[in-house]
Amino acid sequence: MTGSLPMGVVLGLLSLAIVAISIGVWLRRSNAVALEGRRAGPFASCGLGVALGMTALFGEPGWIGGIPAVLGIALGSTWIGLGVLASQSRQNPNLALGEPLPAIVAPDHSGTPFDVDSLRGHPVLIKLFRGHW
Repeated sequence: MTGSLPMGVVLGLLSLAIVAISIGVWLRRSNAVALEGRRAGPFASCGLGVALGMTALFGEPGWIGGIPAVLGIALGSTWIGLGVLASQSRQNPNLALGEPLPAIVAPDHSGTPFDVDSLRGHPVLIKLFRGHW
């Protein structure tokens, strides 16, 4: 095996790559608002990256594989932990299509109170975005 990388180095580099790609996929899906029903994959692959990083550390990867392994473990564990802590409730929507809006008064972009009642009688499209983080 002359000229090949030690297994600990390969696993350490692979750990960081898998975690980075998983987080990248999550962020891309989040920006496209396309996470619904597709959350398990990035978390499972982050878990795989963490496991590979731990395996790499047991294989004495040296600095070349150890630093990426530790980064993969830290990033992957943090990402999984944030996902567990930030779970969203699955409640039924309060309004159905075609129902009137409730009375809401909230500040606009300049801080002036805006009353939803001022929109009554006019066709309005309201688009709400719920973040997936």
